Amino acid sequence: MTHQNNSNFSVDMLGILSCISDIVIVYKKYKVLFANAEGHLLLEQTQRTILNDVQFEDQSQGFHQFELILPDTKEHLIAHCLHTPWEGEQAKLTIIKTKREYSNLLVPAISAEDAHLQNRNRLDLLFKSAGDGYWDWYIPTASVYFSEGWKQMLGYSPSDIEPSFKSWINLIHPDDLGKFLIVWSDYMDNTEEHFSIEYRILCKNSAYLWVEAHGVKELNSEGDIVRLAGFHRDISARKQSEAKILDYQNNLEQLVTQRTQELKQANLKLEHLASQDPLTRLNNRRSFNSNLDKQLRAAKRNNSPLCMLLMDIDHFKSINDEYGHQQGDTCLKAVATAIKNSLFRPTDIAARYGGEEFVILLQDTDIQGGIKVAQNIQRNIDALKGLPLNPASQKPISVSIGIASNHQAKGIDILDLADKAMYEAKNKGRNRICYYSKDLKSVSCLVNSPITELTAKPAKAQAD
Repeated sequence: MTHQNNSNFSVDMLGILSCISDIVIVYKKYKVLFANAEGHLLLEQTQRTILNDVQFEDQSQGFHQFELILPDTKEHLIAHCLHTPWEGEQAKLTIIKTKREYSNLLVPAISAEDAHLQNRNRLDLLFKSAGDGYWDWYIPTASVYFSEGWKQMLGYSPSDIEPSFKSWINLIHPDDLGKFLIVWSDYMDNTEEHFSIEYRILCKNSAYLWVEAHGVKELNSEGDIVRLAGFHRDISARKQSEAKILDYQNNLEQLVTQRTQELKQANLKLEHLASQDPLTRLNNRRSFNSNLDKQLRAAKRNNSPLCMLLMDIDHFKSINDEYGHQQGDTCLKAVATAIKNSLFRPTDIAARYGGEEFVILLQDTDIQGGIKVAQNIQRNIDALKGLPLNPASQKPISVSIGIASNHQAKGIDILDLADKAMYEAKNKGRNRICYYSKDLKSVSCLVNSPITELTAKPAKAQAD
């Protein structure tokens, strides 16, 4: 068979039949007059048994269709038949499709509005399954669509919310509205490609729900926004977890701060206890030596006077021997109290320097100022009550005091100079105040006496 011998079909028509993607077969009395490539393939696969399953010779029917089932694959085919002239005679032109292809041809066309509604319903179903609410703002009509899931998330029925942007805005928490409008404005101005924000929105029960909102835009050919769409997601559980974590962090920070303060106070207390004499509650020797070094450097730097008083309880050993150490401790505590009561400036430092020795450091104080403090100490000790007489002297408890100044020492250890002055006081008869002259060649002593005698010229030191 050749195309040229068929006077009823043009070469172009045969070419068209050959190019059709469907199966095309022309029959006459179970004889194949023409088949395109798909038709030949089908006939080879079925070994032409398909010819036995069709009624091609029924001349009473014009156009008709019927179903074929392939013997091997059991696939269903739909055959469309019609009479056609072929080489001067009548034959059957058959076009065969799969049943699935044929069913697709039967789907009716839908309008753009119906298609949009179908898409919206699909989105509703999708976001509902994900627990999200879908929104869609079509700008040409200024209408905003809120999905059923969007409304249900907030507890509203489908008719509770008017489909407008204003309705949306009115539900936003006042504290979040400003931030929302800024993000939305950037989104509408094409400054930002995507819309993304977290905020609180009012529910029907008057409570606020934390939501995470995302959106994208649709532009027309001129670059103008025609549609905005996105979804809401309930993030209240996450926000509650974040709030709990924040509270935990704040509580932890407060606890750390509290513990840090407690530790700081404990360290200060330990430092104070480490620097304190446990019996008299004055500074101990180690603390005093540390302060002495600092004060000497500061006085030298500022060229300011620094005065030291070193004192010793007279005949203290006889008190311990006669009355016992418990009475001796009582005496030490009483003298320490008298010393503390004689100092009025917070910068004055008093310490227990040895067994019955006490030392005082006076900032910005010269020898005359030191004498006044020493006489105050003597008066306060004289006023002590309830202490026994000194068994060695049969007199009340007394102290011998040595005074030295940094301006006076000039290269000599001020503590050593005060110690020498104190022993001069003991050698001169005890219960007195002694200090060296400026040239360190003589010692002046003041016997425990009224402060008015300070104006008198100190007596020259005499042998005891």
